[in-house]
Amino acid sequence: MRFNLAFFLLAYILFLFSCGVKGNPKPPPIDQPSSVEDIKVKQIGGFALVLFNYPKLYIDSRLIKEETEFKVFRDYREIKVDIANSGTLYWFFEKLSEKQQCYEIIVKTKKRSSNPSKKVCIIPKSVPSNPFPDLVLENTDDGVLIKSYTLNRLNLYKVNSPDSFYPIFLTTFEDTFLDRQVMENTSYCYYYTFYLEENVESDYSKSFCITYRDTFPPAPATMGKLVLNEDGSATLIWNESSSKDVVGYVVYKNSRVILNIPIKTYYFIDKDYREGDVYTVYAVDKANNKSKPLEIR
Repeated sequence: MRFNLAFFLLAYILFLFSCGVKGNPKPPPIDQPSSVEDIKVKQIGGFALVLFNYPKLYIDSRLIKEETEFKVFRDYREIKVDIANSGTLYWFFEKLSEKQQCYEIIVKTKKRSSNPSKKVCIIPKSVPSNPFPDLVLENTDDGVLIKSYTLNRLNLYKVNSPDSFYPIFLTTFEDTFLDRQVMENTSYCYYYTFYLEENVESDYSKSFCITYRDTFPPAPATMGKLVLNEDGSATLIWNESSSKDVVGYVVYKNSRVILNIPIKTYYFIDKDYREGDVYTVYAVDKANNKSKPLEIR
């Protein structure tokens, strides 16, 4: 009897400990796609542009690895459209009629469908047919300067080639805009629409392209000073260039380069200084343009 009681107590204790180790079981995965949450519609000329973000996740936040498709509904009837995308951004165009049009999207996999997205609607507006003057593009030290000689407000779009398209405009401007987000020897193209009112734009203009090249020298260093040290060396000190794209400074001694790789500091120590030595400091920018010289003696 004592043996049976001891065995029972041991089994009960082991059962309690085993329950504590295992913990609660994980819930089973849910294979229903999440709904499209971020959906918008705007008018471009005589077309509705519907765009939405979709990260391809199940409703339990797991990544969808199976094939998905988007079912598009206009006024509760499924329609066939050509959907383009860039990353998680998707969009399509559809010809506008004379009455309000409302859109919803459902995400579908082989197994299940998402809940419908929210409904977005558009009421077509009259869009005037305006001529599209050319944009003037200029390289500057700070980026690509874009000039417009119209009296209208413009929505500016930016892409990497004349045939590329992106549905979200870079900025709205009236006469000039400076695009600072550019890289040396890289081509950029811009096109525009006329801003008519919120979410209503004209058709697109043609593309205007430029290859960004920085050929403008940076501002020079200033206030150069030579300090003699007790060990016979000399320290050159200067105020930094005011240009934002400067990567460093090169130093010449008696017209010969002694420091060809730009240094990022505003001083240099010459251990071989001789009385009468003359130094020249140049600021160098990202495009390897040199500033006017700063002479230090």
